[in-house]
Amino acid sequence: MKKNLLLFLIFTFLSCSSNDSDNTEDDTTILPKSMIYIDPGFSTDTVLFSYDKNKIKSISYKKDKIYYHYEDNIIVGKTYYNIVQGKEVRVNGETYSYTNGKLASINYLDNWASNPRIINIRSVYTYLSDTLVKEQRFSTDYLTKIEAEDDYFSLLKIKNGNLIKRDYVNTKTGIHSYTFTYVYDNMNSPFKNILGMSLLINDEKSSFNNRLSSFSVTSSAYLDIKDYEYDVKGYPSLETYYKGGKQVTTITKYLY
Repeated sequence: MKKNLLLFLIFTFLSCSSNDSDNTEDDTTILPKSMIYIDPGFSTDTVLFSYDKNKIKSISYKKDKIYYHYEDNIIVGKTYYNIVQGKEVRVNGETYSYTNGKLASINYLDNWASNPRIINIRSVYTYLSDTLVKEQRFSTDYLTKIEAEDDYFSLLKIKNGNLIKRDYVNTKTGIHSYTFTYVYDNMNSPFKNILGMSLLINDEKSSFNNRLSSFSVTSSAYLDIKDYEYDVKGYPSLETYYKGGKQVTTITKYLY
């Protein structure tokens, strides 16, 4: 009975979509307007996107909201809010800087109510080649002002606009401790037409294509697997997410 209800919900969402075979708009104007999440417990959640042309203004979740900030066509920051009794309460934010059109650093401000000492965190990106980027993270205690580099830095391998490998390397010893690989399809990411998103290489939304799997080389195990159905323009219309590569955790419907 539960399985039949889940299939009915999926069919209903697919039938109600208005973005498929009759879509005649230019590819560059295709943007996700909403996403509908279904979990195996049959609860649903809707995520709403707002834009100024191809610039993303905000993403609204049931209990959270993210605002994006631009300078010209470049994303220079994000602000995160919790929704508490219908009101937006700011919790943290990020600012981005660029060098020669590439992401150079991210500054985070985490303001957790449970931690009276606000911690400033920053990531620094060094481009070792066209396909290899070093990501270092530093933390600063707000009271002592002492900054320290994290125990590990990452080596990011990027190919065709997609992050395909992440190595965690011990800062002191230089030993590669953890390795994760990522596989993609050859179809369009829902977020590829958002101005400035492709530069945020730390964000999965920056990928040109859709991630199919995340694999831990260290433990020889899949972290997750995703299956997709696509519309006639090659954008995902339905995504099924398998946690650990086995269990269906979330089904997502994309509406453009």
